[in-house]
Amino acid sequence: MPAPQTTKAIKQYLQHYAVAEQQLADTLTQPYQHILALPAYNEYPLIKNIFAHFPQQRNGRVLVVLVINAHDHSPPAVIRNNQQSLAHFAGNVELTLCEDLACAYAVIENSSADRDILLIDKSSQADWRLSVKHGVGMARKIGADIALALYAQGKLTSPWIHCSDADVTLPNDYFSRADTVSVTKDTAALIYPFVHKPDENNPVLALAMALYDHKLRYHVAGLQTAGSPYAFQTIGSTMVLHTGAYAKVRGFPKRAAAEDFYVLNKLAKVGRVLELDGAPITIAGRLSDRVPFGTGAALHDLTDALDSEHLKESLEALHQTKLFYHPDVYVYLRAWLSCLPDLYAEVDADNLAILLANRLKEWTHNVDQYLGVNYIIKTICQHLLDLDLVTIVKRNRQHSRDQASFVRTMHEWFDAFRTLKFLHHLRDMHLPDVSSNPETNIKTSSATPLTHQK
Repeated sequence: MPAPQTTKAIKQYLQHYAVAEQQLADTLTQPYQHILALPAYNEYPLIKNIFAHFPQQRNGRVLVVLVINAHDHSPPAVIRNNQQSLAHFAGNVELTLCEDLACAYAVIENSSADRDILLIDKSSQADWRLSVKHGVGMARKIGADIALALYAQGKLTSPWIHCSDADVTLPNDYFSRADTVSVTKDTAALIYPFVHKPDENNPVLALAMALYDHKLRYHVAGLQTAGSPYAFQTIGSTMVLHTGAYAKVRGFPKRAAAEDFYVLNKLAKVGRVLELDGAPITIAGRLSDRVPFGTGAALHDLTDALDSEHLKESLEALHQTKLFYHPDVYVYLRAWLSCLPDLYAEVDADNLAILLANRLKEWTHNVDQYLGVNYIIKTICQHLLDLDLVTIVKRNRQHSRDQASFVRTMHEWFDAFRTLKFLHHLRDMHLPDVSSNPETNIKTSSATPLTHQK
């Protein structure tokens, strides 16, 4: 069995911030090479698919921490569905009641497949269920905290906590790829490529899925061109988290949605988030109400008023749906981020506006001829000043040894969340979303972004 892997950050996290269910790591005696934390809410029978096509290239034994969960507002149909999942995986194995941890559990061994399942029931009894406010974030935290505890005890060899969902098909090298990727000691997370698998029998849903998938990639491409250090996908089923970094950021937030976004936002501040190449994770493109927003909820919003009986009209309506950020928002974001090194000197509202205007003139042809640019710059400045920018700049300058360290601290402050707020400010005030059909878009801003650069 590997030697214990306890760093100061891991020890402190497990002592003060981890969930009580981490104690289930004590019940496991087998050493494992890899681990997969997998929450499941109302996922039967789809959940069978991930195990039917489980990765074979893994260089050792794998433990799947399968957290069958419900929350305190879950309808009876969800509880019944979860019972089917529990019965399917437990088989003839009786789960052990653990009142102190408000759950039942069992270790389902599969020697022939070199894969075990730690099956955790957080659904069957009302007092076991999660708070509706905590939801999937808590379910992921339970699985990841158990993984961290196993790593600290020397029962897990790999320093990577694989996280995914029950509606995916994993590539055959899913586990081994994390072992072979070239990483540095500051690598905090890995992001696997993904593809959404549409419902071929529902062309309206298939198009909605394709548009939403394009929206995700379009947004990350815009962030990359703008120079944001937060230009990566934030999909929970594609994440692999480094144990040390996970402990440093105090684990998953207990949230009913967007836990993936927030944990990666924190991880990017303590290390690098790397997007991997290779075969993708296949995600089912389906309607879902498991979380209040995300892929499933977005598909509901896109297709609620449409139907396959009026196929042509529905497809045309989807093409005209204004789903994408206006491309110019990334031009203004790039202008703002490029000003950060200059803020190492004194900053106030006047010279910030001049800096932004000069950046736009450097990259955009004839920016002065477009109506409203100066007004947009003025409101961007006010938005940033309302965030107490001047105070933040002064504080970070005082605590930075040079300009490079100052820029790093500014990026930590202007993080993925504030970046999103910045884009939403531009969307709501000046640059409304656009559709995939250029003919339906009304020109409202300076120039076609990211293409008219000098």
